[in-house]
Amino acid sequence: AVTVELEGTKARCKQREAMLRREHEVHQRKVVADKEQQIHEQELQLARLEQQLIDCRASNDLEARRAEAQQQQAAQTCSIVEEKRRACEEQLEVAVQTCRTRSYLLAQSIAKEEAT
Repeated sequence: AVTVELEGTKARCKQREAMLRREHEVHQRKVVADKEQQIHEQELQLARLEQQLIDCRASNDLEARRAEAQQQQAAQTCSIVEEKRRACEEQLEVAVQTCRTRSYLLAQSIAKEEAT
């Protein structure tokens, strides 16, 4: 009777062991699946961040090119303004000389008239 009872206990233990093994395997598969899902989500997040970085660099490059173009345009405008300023100074100098010459000639003409 003890042997039969012992055999029954052994059989129940083996069944329990098999059930626990299956539960453990199911749990392990779930853990692995969860980890794989986390890895997949992190890879997606990484891809999004990499795309944001690419977009940001492209935007920065575009802004840098715009700023450089604006700087070149400003330099050209300054150059044009400087050229116009010089031309105006030259015209003013010519006008001043012309005015002085006319004043001198007029003064001579008046002096001649007064002398006669």
